[in-house]
This record gives sequence, structure tokens and C-alpha cells, in this order.
Amino acid sequence: MNLYKDGDRYIVETTYEEYRSNPAPKTARFRFDSKRKRWWTDDPEKAAVLLDHEGVWVTDVLMDELEKHRNGRSDAMQLSRATSSEFNPPVPEGLELRPFQRAGVEYMRSRSAVLLADEMGLGKTPQVIALMNVQKIANALVVCPASLKRNWERELHRWLTLDLSVAVVGAKMAKLPEADILIVNYEILHKFDGLGGRTWDLLAVDECHYVKSTKARRTKMVAALKARQTVMMSGSPMPNRHIELWSILQILKFNKWKFWTYVNRFCDAYNNGFGWDFSGSINGEELQRELRSALMVRRLKSEVLTELPAKVRQVIELPSTGLVRVIGQERGVFEQYEEAQSELEKLGRLSEEDRGGGYEERVAALRSVVQVAFEEMSRIRHETAVAKAPKVAEYVGEVLETQSKVIVFAHHRDVIDILEEGLRKYNPVRIDGGTPQNDRLDIVDQFQNDENCRVFLGSITAAGVGITLTAASYVAFAELDWVPGNVSQAEDRAHRIGQYDSVLVQHILVDGSIDAKMARTIVRKQEALEIALDRDPDAEVIEGIEETAIKAKRGTEPKKTREAQINGTLSMEMRDTIHTGLKMIAGVCDGAQALDGSGFNKVDTNFGHSLAEAPRLSEKQAQAGAKLVRKYKRQLSTWEGLSAVLEGLKSA
Repeated sequence: MNLYKDGDRYIVETTYEEYRSNPAPKTARFRFDSKRKRWWTDDPEKAAVLLDHEGVWVTDVLMDELEKHRNGRSDAMQLSRATSSEFNPPVPEGLELRPFQRAGVEYMRSRSAVLLADEMGLGKTPQVIALMNVQKIANALVVCPASLKRNWERELHRWLTLDLSVAVVGAKMAKLPEADILIVNYEILHKFDGLGGRTWDLLAVDECHYVKSTKARRTKMVAALKARQTVMMSGSPMPNRHIELWSILQILKFNKWKFWTYVNRFCDAYNNGFGWDFSGSINGEELQRELRSALMVRRLKSEVLTELPAKVRQVIELPSTGLVRVIGQERGVFEQYEEAQSELEKLGRLSEEDRGGGYEERVAALRSVVQVAFEEMSRIRHETAVAKAPKVAEYVGEVLETQSKVIVFAHHRDVIDILEEGLRKYNPVRIDGGTPQNDRLDIVDQFQNDENCRVFLGSITAAGVGITLTAASYVAFAELDWVPGNVSQAEDRAHRIGQYDSVLVQHILVDGSIDAKMARTIVRKQEALEIALDRDPDAEVIEGIEETAIKAKRGTEPKKTREAQINGTLSMEMRDTIHTGLKMIAGVCDGAQALDGSGFNKVDTNFGHSLAEAPRLSEKQAQAGAKLVRKYKRQLSTWEGLSAVLEGLKSA
């Protein structure tokens, strides 16, 4: 079996007998030329695969070429994961990039197109501004959501070492401001022809998952922009499925695959009878390898912030008392929706001869039923959220007995209104779609710095990106979002640089509601996306591990937390004693199924168990745990460690 190069093609010539005993070309996904009876590919990566197969003859020159390509690809993949670098980009005096951020700038500086996909909270903005400093740009365009324009302006003034002017483009401006760096939001790109009429030194597209739809006007406007270097930024570049990455790759001019090759290889494309379905997500490991070797740099918090513990996600199901009617309506409409959707799929699978008369009328009728049911389901979900909001506020009030600050997300303003009223005594602040852009940073600063402001209320879309809320380590969702990327974005307002405690995320649902079903769907989607973005494609997969419905993100055990570096008010011995007390309470807890005076009550069950089951307690966790021990001291009256905990808590 001979491998040689003819122009830009790599050719394999083999006899039928050789192929039967060693189908290496097909395994490497070469194409077969039926006229010349030989296999070929123009992809050096596929050709390099054959170097690992026995019985393949190749010249020394070609072997060196393919080895060089493979080594370069391997180096690129390693650099795309690098957590440190000796490279020192210029930054203003008094500021310093973290080692992994320096590595990110090093990766980007030699590439004309980059997907900066670091996990949310790792500081992508400073990396891009440092890249501007390295490239010594004369001009740049930043495209971002409207809510992030002011943040970009502030960060540019903070990190730029170049003498460049910065201006924010407003919707009511008659013409573009004269400045070296312009910041514009997606929604107004179409109003300014001048943005696409020049070639920018650098184009930064923040939260680039906003351009996931190839048909959207914003996507077409971004695609029309020209730049010498383009950086697309998002911690979740494909929030739901692999097809959402396609438009981003086209903007980056990554033309490795034609459209149908991509959708067949990674989206499991098929015709469902009504058209093509690209909603699948397959071959994620291969997709990740291709992205990392060419243009994507992505690091996880677990890889670069060893002092940052993993998130813990929990589902809190409130009793449906007082909500039976609306939950029943929810269930009825949802069943109607699923039944009509199932019938539509069945009709779509029918062959032409089996469809019979009236087929189009039946399809139209079912589509109408699906649409009406979906709209009705959205209305009832909203009604459910409003009805349960007082219960959520009551629950969060109980949580505030052991948490200094909390973050609560919801969808609808009237739900946030109810939460705000129910939590009034904790001096809540809020950001929703109606909050002026210029007020948002002040609101964030108040929550971060004012100890009397204990509650942050935000809408998932308006407050779920671009802000830092590390003053809290507890996040609650009063409503859920179908898109897992949006949920993760909102969670990570607390799980960011500057957070040193485990972040507890609780989805507060009503038993039997649609939201309870949504939680399971979200987790399944997150799993599919993690394979394509995060999981090491060459790592061994260990099967047979039991997993809960809502899982903590996998990560390395933190080597050294902030609490281990400072002298806390509670000694390690005292923390261990508190931990023992919590384990004793949890050991007799039945999940608050019965009012028997044993274990945690319904409010404390999940939080208490999460502390008891933790491998160790941080300073803040130990302080919260001590309060729980004090609260349940009657159950521990015979425990010799109780007096030590109470005395230690008092002195602290």
C-alpha cells in the first residue's frame, strides 16, 4: 500500500487484497476515485493517520512533512489549553494578567481568526485588550450586547497602553463618532454603513453566540464587517447544538468543511419529511480537536483557577399547595403539545404513497394545535411563576439566615416585582430589561460593596451576562430557561474570578410543573455541549458512575483555597468539629418528609446535606454550618463537641 503526494492531494494506491486485510484509507476517511481505482484526500491530517498503520509505504520526505504537520497540530492543541506562559503582553502599570490569560494572548497574536471560548468568568475582555496592545493597533471595532457597552468602555480605559480614543456608538446618533476604537451593540449595526466600509485592525465580537442564526440580520451585519484580525468571544459559542457554531466559523472564514459536510458529520442531519433537521450533536470529540488545532482557545475554571471550587447544582421542589389548579392546567396543555408534536413527526415519516388524501390539511391542523398549545403553555408557565413567587421569596428569606448575600434570577418583570416586595427587608437591588444601561454598573457595585444590600434580583437575559456578582456564593432560579447556555451564563455571575467559595445553584421549582421536566432537558443538552467544548477527546471515559439529575461541574479538587492562605476566625480543628456535627444531623435526616424533629427541616435539607457531604468546609461554609449546628442543637444535646462549636461561634 503506497502513500504519495500528487499536487495538493495525498494518494493511496492499493490492491484489492491489501485493502481487504487493511482498510486504512477508508478508516482515515479518504475518498475513493472509482475511475482511477485509488483513494485520495486533500487533508494532511487524514493522510497523517496512515503513518500509524502497518503496511503503508511512504517516502522519507512525505513522512517528514506529515510528521511536521501533526506535531504542529499537536502544539496548537496544547497551546489552546495552556494555563501559563512566559509571554508578557504590555499592560498598564499596576495591572497584571494571570498566567493563563498571558497564554491566551500568545495563542491569539499569531492568528488572523480566533474563537476565544474560555469558560465564563475567566476574563476574556482583558485578554483581547492586551492583544490590542501587542498588535499595536491603530483602530478597532467592538461589537457586543447593549448591556456590555459601558463595561467595555471602562475596561478599555483600564487596560489599554496605546494612546487611542474610545467612543460608544448610541442608537440615536446621526453619524459615527470620531474615535480610534468604537463600541457598538448588535441591534444598531444596520444603522451605520460606515462600520462595514473600512477594514479594521481588529474586530472583537463579544457574546458571539448572538450570531448563531445564519438568517438573522445581526449575523449578516457582523459577517459583512472586514478586519485584519477577528476575535469571536463567548463562553458558550453553541448554547444548544453544533449547528449554532456554523455561522461563527463562517465569519471567522474557517472553511475546512462545506456546509453539508459539516451538518452530516457533526449535526446528524436528516430529512424528517418536512425538511432538513440539523438539531443533532455528534462527533463532538473530533469537532473539538479540529477547533483547537486551528482557531479555538478554551480553558475551564477547574483548569486555571485551582482556588475556585466547583459549582453545585440542586433542584428544590416546592409543594404544590395552592398551585394544584395551575399545575394541572400546565400538565394538560403540555400533554396536548407533546401529543400533537408526536403526530406531526409520525406524518413526516410517511412515504408519498402512504400519505393519502387530506395530508396537507392534517399537517396544517396539527401545526396549528402545536402553536396554540405552545403559546398557551408559555402563558400558564408565566402564571405558575407568578403564583409561586411568594413561596420562592419565603424560601430565599430562610436561606438568608445562613447566607450573607443571594442572587435570584427570573424571566418576567412581574415575578421580579413580587420577589422584590417579598424580600424588601433585605434591601434588594435589581436589573431587568427596563433598567437604564448607565445605572447597571452602579447597581452591581452596590450589591458587591454594601453589606446591607443582601439580595440581587435579575432577569436571566438582561443580567445574565457581562456583570460580576462574586459577593454572593448562592444563586437561585425562580424560573428556568430552555437554553442551557443562558442558565450557565447567569450562574457564572457569581462563579467568576474573585469568588473563593463553592457556589450553590438552586433551581426552585414546583412539584409536577413543566419546569421540573425542563431541568432534566437542560442537563442533557449541557452534556452534549461539554463533549464538543470541554471534555478531553483523547481522555479515557470511565463508565458506570451514578450521576444525579443536576450535577456539579466536573473539575479538579482545589489544591489551595483562599481560606487556606489566610488566618480565618475558625481553626481547621473547629471546622472539622462543625463538619462532624453536620454529618450527625444529616445522618438522621429523611429529607424533611416528616415532621419528626430529626434532621434538617425542609428549608435546610439541601443546603445542610451539601455541607455535610462536602470533602471539607471553607471558612464561610464552616461559619454557616456552625449556625446550623446551633439551630439544631437540641438534636445534638448529647454530643460532646456541641459546647465547643457554640463557644467558638460566640467568640468568632
